[in-house]
Amino acid sequence: METMSTASDAAMDGALTPTEPATNAATSPGRTICSFARDNALALSLGAFAVGIAVGIVAGMCLPRTRIEVVRITPLAGEIGHKALETGEKVVLRGQQLAKESLVSLRGIPVLHR
Repeated sequence: METMSTASDAAMDGALTPTEPATNAATSPGRTICSFARDNALALSLGAFAVGIAVGIVAGMCLPRTRIEVVRITPLAGEIGHKALETGEKVVLRGQQLAKESLVSLRGIPVLHR
């Protein structure tokens, strides 16, 4: 019985007494984070700014629109959307035209319009 209690006491003493590598491992991530923050302060501040902007956008989207916003912004949003659609169509047509011209210049064969 004495051997059993001696073995269990030794195991408990080892479990409760922190060893040097375990202590260093526990404080190492904290030191790593602090050194990262010290070395990359600009990156962390830009990241915090971006997170703040994202949270602000989400909060703004969750709030209901006021009557004044609907009256003043809705027509403007429709006009901007229409202009963006027109511009996108022009860009696609110009890209198709450039692709056809490059095929003609590479092959010397005209491409039929569809």
